[in-house]
Amino acid sequence: MKKIMLFSLACMVAFLSSSADSAPKRGRLCLTFDDCHWNGWVAAMPIFEKYNAKASFFPHSALSAGALKCMKKLHDAGHTVGPHTVHHRKATDYVKKNGFEAFWNDEVAPQMKAYASVGIVPKALAFPNNASNPEIDAQLVSRGIKRLRGGLPKARPHDPKGLKRDGLVPFEKLDMMYMSDAAVATNHLMRGVGIGTYYNTDIDDLVKGIRRAAANNETMVLYSHDISKKPSGIGMKTEWLEAILKAASEEGMAIVGFDDLPDFAAKK
Repeated sequence: MKKIMLFSLACMVAFLSSSADSAPKRGRLCLTFDDCHWNGWVAAMPIFEKYNAKASFFPHSALSAGALKCMKKLHDAGHTVGPHTVHHRKATDYVKKNGFEAFWNDEVAPQMKAYASVGIVPKALAFPNNASNPEIDAQLVSRGIKRLRGGLPKARPHDPKGLKRDGLVPFEKLDMMYMSDAAVATNHLMRGVGIGTYYNTDIDDLVKGIRRAAANNETMVLYSHDISKKPSGIGMKTEWLEAILKAASEEGMAIVGFDDLPDFAAKK
């Protein structure tokens, strides 16, 4: 009887181990926030902490002492922080007119220096207006920026007013926004979809997209700006942030900043 019980126990352990190994992975959610809303970002830290979630924050401006204090708090809490340029100029336009060195020296380097003054070495950057091209991307990567945040400007996932307009599709069917592990591992540029009333966001529709990403082990990138109860049209409502983090957490997704993404394979 003892041998039978030990055999049964061994079989159960083997089954559980096999089940754990074969359990489906649950994908990643990358939330990113832009512009000069550092006070609101810091105020939202308890919500992120509640769900053990990390995000990426990209302020523009010359980064005052007050801004750096906030960014340091976010960084020390495990969030990703990085430049969004000094003057919020379109990189493509500025580089075309002045060259990449001018763009770097005028728009990126001052922020990198400001971050360095508080012990931060950013490895991620968000493009103003999501404007980039492969040449600019490559130049930034050569300067140590590993992850770049762009956008999917044609993506309009939902129309909350119920109007029929071409190009509007539900989040869960917006295939262009979901990245496989292979895509994450071989692309510096992470393209996101905007969240806010300006972007036609519907929170219930977005939650369905989160569930799709989890079920298929996909990475999804979202961008917004401020976080508050009454944000601007391009900002995220506090209640939306809570709903997004709750849904992703319930689905078992990793909610990570860009610095937490796996390092990418060398391109041939």
